[in-house]
Amino acid sequence: MNCYYNFNEFDFLGNSAVTIGMFDGVHIGHQSVLNETVRIAKLHAWSSTVITFSNSPNTFFNTLSSEKYICSLSEKLDLFANLNIDNVIIVPFDHFIAHIDATDFFNTILLSKCRIKALILGYDNHFGKNREGSIQFVKINFPEIIAVSIEPQKIRGETISSTLIKKYIAEGNILKANVYLGRDFSCTGTVVKGKQLGRKLGFPTANLKLLDNHSITLGNGVYACYLFIGDIKYYGLVNIGVRPTVDDNTNISIEAYILNFEDDIYDQELKIYFLEKRRDEKKFDNISLLVDQINSDVNDVRAKYLV
Repeated sequence: MNCYYNFNEFDFLGNSAVTIGMFDGVHIGHQSVLNETVRIAKLHAWSSTVITFSNSPNTFFNTLSSEKYICSLSEKLDLFANLNIDNVIIVPFDHFIAHIDATDFFNTILLSKCRIKALILGYDNHFGKNREGSIQFVKINFPEIIAVSIEPQKIRGETISSTLIKKYIAEGNILKANVYLGRDFSCTGTVVKGKQLGRKLGFPTANLKLLDNHSITLGNGVYACYLFIGDIKYYGLVNIGVRPTVDDNTNISIEAYILNFEDDIYDQELKIYFLEKRRDEKKFDNISLLVDQINSDVNDVRAKYLV
């Protein structure tokens, strides 16, 4: 997959089927758009091209926005590659993108640069100033271009969207989030030294410092998870929260207890995949009750996943 970071960086030799969007999370709805883009491109021996943004439009129109993303840019690119996209153009959503009118965008970018032959958009996606560019706009003004609108993807009557998935992630509803994503939600961070409170309790944990401050995190609680160290898959538990029984600060920490693993992994990068929420974080009356609960959590995960 070829990646470009401005519109002047590339010059395609052939024609292309193009889609445009933020694609945060590359969820099931996004996948339907991307898969159709690839299908049309292969059918005509064109290249499949994605134009995506390094920041959300919300952060341009609202400079005070501290929007969190479901996946980082590097993760998004990996997901595009897994879907067999040929070319990705990553540009900032800036003054140029926000204010260029749809006709100019189509002529100067899509026709001139991408040599577009087909445009595939999600049902609610638009391009150009004031969102004036649409599939209907293309059909009227550029009838020689194949223009396809992809219907919304729904599960149990709910339309899948990045906003809805973010809501479920923030609530800790990882089961629903994973279904709508079409994969297990993950976060990536570096293992750093903490207060080693888990070790004192008999459950040494890997304290994770997220690599991307703009990544959304799950709501506080205890989650079943898995991760890879080298080529080996390990299961474990992740506590996200303030550790109320053993600590008195309000800083959110992410700590992973890895089953059947005791090696030193400080400074290593870990990607943790979340499976289900086991329980809410709570303050126990004493350390003994906390240890009993952790033992119960570990035994439940061991019984369910280590078969």
